Amino acid sequence: MNTGWEKFNVQSILIVRNFLHYLSRNNFVMRSYKILL
Repeated sequence: MNTGWEKFNVQSILIVRNFLHYLSRNNFVMRSYKILL
């Protein structure tokens, strides 16, 4: 039970980190797009 919870914690942290990285990358693309316009 404890190991399962830790595994779930690590998985959720990875998902959140990937999501934040995706958002920051999209933000960077939008910023560059606005600068180009």
